[in-house]
Amino acid sequence: MFQVEDVPPDHPPYKTGFTRYVVDHERGVWLDHIGGPHAEPPDEEMRGFRFYRDGLLTLVEANIYAGPNIYDTPAEGHETRILSFGYSPWGSLKTGIHTDPLERVQVMAALPLLAEALLVFGTLYNGALYSDRVVTSTLYDEPMRWTWADFGYTAAVS
Repeated sequence: MFQVEDVPPDHPPYKTGFTRYVVDHERGVWLDHIGGPHAEPPDEEMRGFRFYRDGLLTLVEANIYAGPNIYDTPAEGHETRILSFGYSPWGSLKTGIHTDPLERVQVMAALPLLAEALLVFGTLYNGALYSDRVVTSTLYDEPMRWTWADFGYTAAVS
């Protein structure tokens, strides 16, 4: 199960200086915020992330929608949209969209795990506030949608 924790001393550093990350120790997976917000439109914020799983570090970009004031108590209809996998304008490595069929299968298999980590992230390591949050993706023109219940959570985690 994912949870928000302080970054350990041996965590690979990134220039943003954030001191928290989303981690699932049993599965060896973590997600940390590396850039943003870049507001566009005003109720949405584009964010960059590092996503580590299966020994691979991948850059990810997502749009986070949380209504008129993204940091206050959330209103209904909160959504995080996965915009890219393998690319983020905040990272130095830009691998872009994966066109190889095997890479595509690997990306599609990783998306549910990424979605679960993004639910726990919320808008800034505050996923517990967002019991109604959904994560969506239309990568490869395949619409997907995840909620807390899809991962066996009965309520948002703290």
